Order: sequence, then structure tokens, then C-alpha cells
Amino acid sequence: MFIDEAGSTGTNFLDDDQRWYVLSGLAISETKADGARAAVDRIRTARASKELKGSVLLATHGGRKVALEVLRAAGNAGCVPFFAVLEKRFNLAARFDHIISDPAVNHRVRWAEQTDIETRRSAAGALARVPVATLQRIQQAIRDPSATNWQAVIDECAAELRKLVQPDLATVLEGAREATVQQLFFPTGQVDAKEMSVNEAAFTTLVQLIDHTAVGARVEELELIHDETASFQGTIQGVYDRLRAHGTDDEPIYGPDGTKVWPLQAIRNLTFLRSHEEPLVQAADVHAAIMAWMTAMRRPKDFAGEQSVKKLSEVITGLLLQTDPRLVHTIVSDEDLGSIGRTLSVLRGSP
Repeated sequence: MFIDEAGSTGTNFLDDDQRWYVLSGLAISETKADGARAAVDRIRTARASKELKGSVLLATHGGRKVALEVLRAAGNAGCVPFFAVLEKRFNLAARFDHIISDPAVNHRVRWAEQTDIETRRSAAGALARVPVATLQRIQQAIRDPSATNWQAVIDECAAELRKLVQPDLATVLEGAREATVQQLFFPTGQVDAKEMSVNEAAFTTLVQLIDHTAVGARVEELELIHDETASFQGTIQGVYDRLRAHGTDDEPIYGPDGTKVWPLQAIRNLTFLRSHEEPLVQAADVHAAIMAWMTAMRRPKDFAGEQSVKKLSEVITGLLLQTDPRLVHTIVSDEDLGSIGRTLSVLRGSP
């Protein structure tokens, strides 16, 4: 499985130009990998490029035609696409909810509610709808927590939630108001910037999806090959190590969104390679860039125009529908789900 990302803005979750983060993987059997590499590398050679970069290709009409060739070549060679799409605003809200919904510091939250994924998703979805200015203060309060700014942001969020007719959630939120910074951010009272990244949530989601699918397909061993230059490489390695070392049936661990993380069964190794050394990592980069680009297209008219865009869309849809779509992608927030749904309905010719 060859993996790369698109849309990373580090710990800035509120960049309007990059609202979504995409982590893409292309799976292929070892016996077919060399043929797929050669097919993709022929396209790179024809362009006389050091490597194929999705963001560069999508910037021009000619480049989009090349991106189309890359995806066709990968698909025809046997690659199966996987991807996780995360809306950054939702991820910020989920991180905030994760902190304030711990029953150890908030007496208004019951343990059953804290571990119920639908309850947590609903809470994060409501928090993601507060004004951007409030979300910016949440972001800052998590980065640089203090008693003063933490209590202020809780009060502000509670007021905004009541405007959104979410009085029960506002009341629960206020239950964390008296908790100390040390209780909320044990043990240092600070948050490592890497721990705020959306990359961790995306990688956890994608790895579980890939592993479960591989087990279902009776794949005995799977290796992950990730772009070495990807942002937060240390975070990705750390997540993988935790999944391998600590996730057991008897002592499961929990992901950033509160869902149970089961031990990896098929995935046995994670390595990092520079993308210019591996054509299939380049193909994963192209795939990730296209998914980020398509997710940002929110209206049918965004798809109108040049023929290469239409053909590119058709190829993406074809790749997604090669297997059960429910196994191919994971959407975290309702906003993500709506965006992908609009995208696919346009691609399939629906109203």
C-alpha cells in the first residue's frame, strides 16, 4: 500500500483555501507492483520530470490530462484506491470535545456518553458550526492553554451553542469550566503541536480501514510505504507503533475521535521512501491531490468546462466503484459526507 497526503496545513484547521485533508493509499499485490511502477514511470519519463506531483499537474489543462493518464495507468495495472477525507474544522471541534467530555474532569458527562461515537460526532458537529472567530479562539486555547482563556472560550462556546438551539450541549460544556488546565492537559498543561494535527486522525482511520479490508480479503501480510517528506512523519510513525504495540483484544486503545482501535492483523510494516524514488508513491500523491481538489468542488458548475476534467472525474468514479464504495473511503464529518455525495452525484449524472 503506497500512501501520500494532500491539503496539509499543519495545526491551522481554519484555512479557507484548504478546508479538507486527504490521505490516499493505492493497494496492489506484490506480483503486479513492478508492472504498475513501470506504467507510471513511463508517464513521468515522457514529461521529462523528476517526479509527478499532483498539485503541479492539477494547476494546468495539460497537467490534468497527465493526472488522468496516471490514474488510468494505476487502475489498469491493478491498483485499488483507499482514502480518508477529513474536514479540518470538524477535527478541531472533535479535539475540543474530546478534551471537555472526559468524565474525570466534567461531572456532567457520563462514561457511556463519553465513549458513544454517535454522541461524540453529534457534539463535534454542533461545535463545528459555531462562528469562525470562536473556532479560532478554541484553536488558540488548545495551543496555549491557560485558566483565563480556557474559561473564556468555554463561556463563548456555550453562548454560541445556545444560539444554535443546543442548550443541552452548552450545559454539558460548562461542566468543564472549573477543571484546571493541568487536569485537562495532563501532565504538562500543554499540547504538543503534533498532537493537534489532523494527520494523526486520518492515518489512524486509513490504517484501520486498510487492515480490516485486507483481513476480509484474506491478505496475510501488507506493507505500508509512505512518502518520507510528508508532514508530521514522526506523528505517523508514532501512531503506527502504538497500533502495533498496544492495540490488543484485551486492552484496546482509542483513536482521536473516541472510536475503539483494534490491533492490526494484516499490516506488518511501515517504511518511508522519498517520493521521487517510488513511482507508486507519486501516483498516490496524484490521487490524494485529485480527491482534495474534487472535495472542494461544491457545485455542479465547478465540473463544467474542459473535457479533461470530465474524463478525470469519470476515471476517479470508476476506480471508486471497482469495489464496494463503503470499503473504499471513510468520511468523518457530515460536511465531508455531503460534499462527497454532491461530487459523486454530479459524476454519475444525477440532478
